Amino acid sequence: PPVPKPHFAILAVAADSRYVLFVNGRRVAAGKDAGKANWHILGNNLQVGRNVIAVRVDAAKGRPATLAIGIRQSYFGGERRELKAQRWLCSAKAGKNWFQPDFKADGWVEARRLAPLAGGPLGEPEQSFDGPRRSCLMRKEFSLPAKPTRARLYVTGLGWYRIHINGMRVGCDEFRPGWTQYEKRLQYQVYEVTELLREGRNAIGAILGNGWWSSGLGWAGGNERHAKPGENLRLLAQLEIETAGGCKYTISTDGTWSWHFGPIVEDTIYHGEHYDARLAQPGWDRPGFDAFGWHPVKVLGVAEPGKLCAQKCEPVRVTQVLKPVKITEPKPGLYVLDFGQNHSGRPRLKLQAPRGTKVTIELAEILRPDGLIDDINLRSARATDVYICRGGAEETWEPAFTYHGYRYAQVSGLPARPTAETIVSHVLHNATLPAGKFDCSNKLLNRIWRNVLWGQRSNFMSVPTDCPQRDERLGWLGDAQAFCPTSIWNMHMAAFYTKWLRDILDAQQPDGAVPG
Repeated sequence: PPVPKPHFAILAVAADSRYVLFVNGRRVAAGKDAGKANWHILGNNLQVGRNVIAVRVDAAKGRPATLAIGIRQSYFGGERRELKAQRWLCSAKAGKNWFQPDFKADGWVEARRLAPLAGGPLGEPEQSFDGPRRSCLMRKEFSLPAKPTRARLYVTGLGWYRIHINGMRVGCDEFRPGWTQYEKRLQYQVYEVTELLREGRNAIGAILGNGWWSSGLGWAGGNERHAKPGENLRLLAQLEIETAGGCKYTISTDGTWSWHFGPIVEDTIYHGEHYDARLAQPGWDRPGFDAFGWHPVKVLGVAEPGKLCAQKCEPVRVTQVLKPVKITEPKPGLYVLDFGQNHSGRPRLKLQAPRGTKVTIELAEILRPDGLIDDINLRSARATDVYICRGGAEETWEPAFTYHGYRYAQVSGLPARPTAETIVSHVLHNATLPAGKFDCSNKLLNRIWRNVLWGQRSNFMSVPTDCPQRDERLGWLGDAQAFCPTSIWNMHMAAFYTKWLRDILDAQQPDGAVPG
């Protein structure tokens, strides 16, 4: 098979003293924290073919220098590989230009391998990040002596959440609780849920996913996270109920809840969602469900009041449904659906297929000359959703905890040629209301304005982002400040920008600098 085109490389280094790192003759990093894994983005420093990594380590007096090192290379299309050096040479004395690729290491000796990574004298280095969390379900049952006259649900979480009561989803908002500087401010949402509750047994449940908290951010493969190693997905909820006669009841997240892994096997913003319907547990969000095998939740304590705040702006919602305007089959069994418009969103699949049928949906903005999608501009983002059928009746599925920027969907694994109803696309963005429109006698100017409007829809996702498709989708300040005057002609942006300005203040560093 063809060798994938390299994208970014990340190198992890831990040493017992100060070190300086060179790649192909260029100094790229330095560090001094003993026992801690320092992660360095190499960008495009690595090249196809031979590469030379040189490290100077200042050894402690009377001890040999000790080094632990690992390299992860990501490729366009999302593939990742752990790279291993063929051999390491070392010397106590460095000759002139010792770090250059053409240096002749005459007299240098083979380095002694003490132990695998995470072993030996450096032990288990402290990690600066770890991987996305596995999506899970949470639930609790409770009884009410009478039908409620009023009920409100206050809810938030770390990671994205969906809430269900008695088998019904609460609200139609997406990507809750929104993106903020989580260690300083966490939004909560409030829902009127009186009609979902009843006298007798009731059940409340939640589905948790990674989102901006632990999915992975950044253009070097999405390795940066708000979540620290070991911090799992979290839910905080309080259901306030009133019944006739003024009786009040409170149902909150506590040690009486239970959890279990759900059918979402993988979910990340950049790479997509993998859903195995065979793992679904029908009725998990209804009273009377047999929760055998579920586990008690871990109670972390009371949230800091200063961190919680009501949601400041319009939520992310599905605002339009696009059907494919063209369906092609560039290869047997491989279909490409053209939705006619580049946008941010996610596909919704409807089919009937045997149990275990695997349908793969790859999303992209452009096509290659042969009619297949071209994902070169996605860099390391896989932008791929996978659904495994449970079998039997017709199935409908839409990813819950991801979104993509795309016009085209490339689909494999379908039992038959798709129709315009098999896969549609749900457009997603902050549901700000229109403020104005533009129309004139010049078709080109009208098209330019529509392109601007679609660009705005695609990049207002809790914060103003730079793009909706590749392994970035970050809230760069320069992009937003340049577009801000235009955006407020198109949509009512007051609440959105009020929330975002608070985000900027929360992110400001002690020296006054603001990231991005």
